Amino acid sequence: MLRPRRSLIASSLIGCHFSRTTVRSSFTSLLGVPSVRNLSDSRAAASAAATTEPGTTTTTDAPLTIKNVPGNYKIETYLSKINDPWANLAFEEWLFRNSDPETYILFMYRNSKSVIIGRNQNPWKECNLKLLEQDSIPFVRRKSGGGTVYHYLKVDKTSLESKGTPSVRSPVTRLRESSFTIDHLSFCEAVRTEFLKRYGYEQWRQNMEGEPVIVDEAMIEGNENVKAIRDDMKTWAWMYGQSPQFTYRLEKAFPWGSVNVLITSKEGLITQVDMDSIDHSTNAQRLPLTALAVGLEGQRYERNALDLAIERIREEAPEVLSPKGAVEEIRDVARWLKDEI
Repeated sequence: MLRPRRSLIASSLIGCHFSRTTVRSSFTSLLGVPSVRNLSDSRAAASAAATTEPGTTTTTDAPLTIKNVPGNYKIETYLSKINDPWANLAFEEWLFRNSDPETYILFMYRNSKSVIIGRNQNPWKECNLKLLEQDSIPFVRRKSGGGTVYHYLKVDKTSLESKGTPSVRSPVTRLRESSFTIDHLSFCEAVRTEFLKRYGYEQWRQNMEGEPVIVDEAMIEGNENVKAIRDDMKTWAWMYGQSPQFTYRLEKAFPWGSVNVLITSKEGLITQVDMDSIDHSTNAQRLPLTALAVGLEGQRYERNALDLAIERIREEAPEVLSPKGAVEEIRDVARWLKDEI
């Protein structure tokens, strides 16, 4: 007989950015997807629900009962009143890691504007970090796997090859397109009702009079473990340092010649740079580009790396900047790469 094993179904709801492991799961009971046993099954069931053809609905006439689970399982429902994506995801992670294995949990939340990526994904591949920064939209790497959910399309970096987990594009919709009267609270109550029916039909009548546990700022601030998870999710080491290895090939023609660049990055750091120009035939001509490549190695994979690389050249090899045209080449390539990284 299967155990729930900390089955956590979290949903982020109306008018927000949300993660693949969240809102899809909240629709499983509404769409008539078979009962979920654990978190892995919840994702599979949610994925099945989300792949329903546009314009169609999935219904079931079968009684909403749960099968093949022990009789002593428990049910808990939570509703977040905060919109901070880091806080909600941190609470979700804490809830999953610390809940009773015999408990089915529904956690409903909605986030403010944000881009949520999976723990094994490459942020440079999945979203336009430069545009997000310009518009003050944060990106958050969650602790669970899966894909990226966002409203900002990424730049088409087809030459960036990553070993991370790519996202699978899926259609989304606005609930307002189906109902002009629905609001956040009524939707949450509908999800909770169906959750209680599916995962505890016998307990449903007893629980309907109760209310979900409210998650607010006081609850987050009063839980040191949740705060620690939230703070860790905001660090550079987690946001960027968790990134898988990838390579990025670029090329561009300048008035003084064409440049080919191959950048290798792992865990958010530039580990190797190959930079050359087919118009440069001697080592002396190649020296400025070679120096820039060496200066980039070991730097964080971010636009500021170009400034740090040039500063490194000035300090360690100022003679590279002496030949006529060297400064122009380095400046042009650095400006170009800043726009590409």
